[in-house]
Amino acid sequence: MINQADASAIGAAIMGFYALGVIGDLEASAGFGADRGAYEPDEQRHRIYQKSFAVFTTLYERLRI
Repeated sequence: MINQADASAIGAAIMGFYALGVIGDLEASAGFGADRGAYEPDEQRHRIYQKSFAVFTTLYERLRI
């Protein structure tokens, strides 16, 4: 299992490779992502994001047509 922030993007790439025939079966994708352990979000960055998102939603409501 891939334990990283972009696991969904890696999964999408693997499915694309499989659909295109680049890999023969899904087991061939076992080494595509290095297991880096559990992803731990950064609380400080989260607070910054939350403030920025609040600004975005306010602007969006004011500017939407």
